[in-house]
Amino acid sequence: SSISIIFCNKYLYQYYHFNSGTLLMGLHFVFTAIFSFALSQAHKFFPQYKALENFKLKKLDWQSAALMGLLLALSVVFNNLSLQFNTIGVYQLSKLVIMPTILGLSYILYKETASKQLLLSVLLIIIGLAITVTAEVKITTFGLFTCVLAIAATAVQQMLLQKKNKELNANPFQLLIYQAPVASLIVLICSPFLDVDCLLSRGELTKRFKFFVILSCFIAFYVNLGSFLVIGKLSALTYQVVGHSKTIVIIYVGSLIFQTPLNWSQFFGVVIALGGTIYYSY
Repeated sequence: SSISIIFCNKYLYQYYHFNSGTLLMGLHFVFTAIFSFALSQAHKFFPQYKALENFKLKKLDWQSAALMGLLLALSVVFNNLSLQFNTIGVYQLSKLVIMPTILGLSYILYKETASKQLLLSVLLIIIGLAITVTAEVKITTFGLFTCVLAIAATAVQQMLLQKKNKELNANPFQLLIYQAPVASLIVLICSPFLDVDCLLSRGELTKRFKFFVILSCFIAFYVNLGSFLVIGKLSALTYQVVGHSKTIVIIYVGSLIFQTPLNWSQFFGVVIALGGTIYYSY
């Protein structure tokens, strides 16, 4: 689902020149909130399906849920700002800094030390994917500031989600259903100030365009749920590793679909990063 939404959104951005990334993210959270609530009520109408019991709504502390929803929204907003005020190369490299940030915060806050094997695997992933970055790397003061905010918000949000999953004794879905409405409200409010384009002002709102927007929102629910499941059941660091393994697949598949063959540095970078992800899994 993560790879599908990347190519779906890329189609919207390239084919329709759709630049309302923040608005699209807001719509993703709106759809996730609606679909999550509907799923939480499904056990009442289909009691014969016991699996639906896992999606029952659970009363949680709204303050904790609101805080996590705020951090989730800030992660999206700051990442969009980072993409807007930095080159693609800087944005891609900043994503790689999240893993060492999580490791550093884990040590500072919880005194958790990483094994040599874990550190080596993370280092291989970072080096490998850094080699694949072919876009221009140009840093400005404000751009660097947005990068730091994006990295910090993302790392803290994912670590807090992992912690609250245990503290509140709630499954990942039960946390998602509380966070999605908060995140959607904040992201949609920020959208007019961050997007250089407006969905409602576009002239080419064709049926096909609407279809891909709805498809993107539908896939986003599974992406969000999958993200919460990985972080809740495993860890924030594992989620980052899974995300970077997804990047490896996107680089390779993208080179085939968009007919942009990998150069030798990209090829070796993919091999090194792939080796790091495999080593991490052992």
